[in-house]
Parts: sequence; C-alpha cells; structure tokens
Amino acid sequence: MTVFVIIGIVIAVAVALLLYFRADVSDALAGIEVFKPAPLTADAQNVKDSLESCAAVVLESGLISLGIQGGYISIEGIPASTVLKSAVLDSSWSYKGTAYGYFSSTNRIPSAEAAGKELATFLNTNIPLYCKGAKEGVTYADKATSKVTVGSSKVNAEVKWVITVKKGETESKIRSLSAESPVRLGALLPIIKQMVDEQVKASKSEVCLSCWTKIAADNSLKVDIQKTGDDTFFMITDTKSRSLGNEKLELPGRDFYIFGTALKLA
Repeated sequence: MTVFVIIGIVIAVAVALLLYFRADVSDALAGIEVFKPAPLTADAQNVKDSLESCAAVVLESGLISLGIQGGYISIEGIPASTVLKSAVLDSSWSYKGTAYGYFSSTNRIPSAEAAGKELATFLNTNIPLYCKGAKEGVTYADKATSKVTVGSSKVNAEVKWVITVKKGETESKIRSLSAESPVRLGALLPIIKQMVDEQVKASKSEVCLSCWTKIAADNSLKVDIQKTGDDTFFMITDTKSRSLGNEKLELPGRDFYIFGTALKLA
C-alpha cells in the first residue's frame, strides 16, 4: 500500500467523522430553546417609557456640556479657558471652562469614540441620580452601565440598568433603556479638528478668519469669534443639529447645537 493511498484513507475517515459529529451538534442545537425575556407588563412598559424620556434629557444635558466645554464633560486637569463664564445662565450647571483645542503642540479636539466615553460616564452617574422615581412597587439597581455611539447623524445611548416593577403577585424586569439625540456630533468633531489644524498651520498668534469660515460654509456651520486677552473663543453652531436644552446659555443660535473651543493666540 503506497503512502498516497494511506493519506487518502486518513482524509476520507476524517471527513466522515467531521460530517457525523456536525450532524450530531446540529441536532443538539435544534433542541435548544433560545431564551427570550418575558414581555413587559403594561405597568412596566409605562415605567420604561418614562425612564427613557428622562434618559433622553440626561443625554441632551451631557451633549450640551460636552459641546460648550470643548469636547469634554470632565475637564479636571485639562487646560481650559473661562472666557464663556458670563454666558452661563443656569447656576446649577457647574461650567468650569472650555478646553483649549490646541495646547502643548497637540490638537486636543477629541475623537467620536472618546466623546462617546465621556457621555457614557456622564449617563452612568446622572441617570440613576435623576431618573429614579418614588413610585410604589418599583425598585432600581444601584448602577447603570452605558454605551454611547457618536454617529454622523445622531447620538445613540444604550443603558443597562435593571428596574423591577412589581404589582401584586406580578413582577416584571426592565433590563435596558435607549435614548438618542439628533446631534450629528460624529460628523462635527473631525470638521472642528480640521479647523484647528488649519488655524495653527496658518498662524499661532493671529486669528486666520478664512481657516474657519471657509470650512464652516462648506459644512452648514456658523462660526462666532470672541477674544478676551490672550484667549480666543470659537463658537461653532451646527445649523443641521437641533438642540433641546441650550436655554442654559445666553448665546446666539442656541436653538441649534453649539460646540466651543478656545485657543491661546499671542
């Protein structure tokens, strides 16, 4: 018997065994029922609808803070300008400043992924804090875990947060919430990053007006510039993104989404 015949027999046996066990596995999987959570009761669905409305408001608040603070919600340790302090009308908003878009030879406008992580952290803290109600029979898990996707046409949030709704002997569990905002932040961030790059390339001491206005006009944006001392604040208004909560700010164009960045030009 030649080597080639032996190899052929081994391959044939291997294929036969593979087909046999594959059939067994397929039969086994066919008998397994996929777990599906029980449908929510009417009471639980009402609670979920209310919580998702609250989550949408919290997401909007996070987006406003992130926008006007230069792409960051927490700016502890981040070089920032306070040139907009007088424009913040709502004392409950702890505005600490607007991050410099360029500092220490680095463009600091965040990526969409980094902005999503900032928003997720904000939701994890504030949804359990502000969305819990005192409704009888409803109990809430202490922690929420969020994932925020910053897209080119909207921002989506998925929040894992277990809420138990009990009425009489009937118990229903809400395991996740969804929220979205029509802010095209994913499209906006790379455009603003490009604006900052063009400004720095043109001049680090004087405002390059065309660097901002040309890119803005090409992308349905409006730019307002305010200079105080060495700090120059650039307010980019996106006329394609509506904003629902900018009443906290005394700024032009506040019906639309506003993103601010600051530069130290001297």
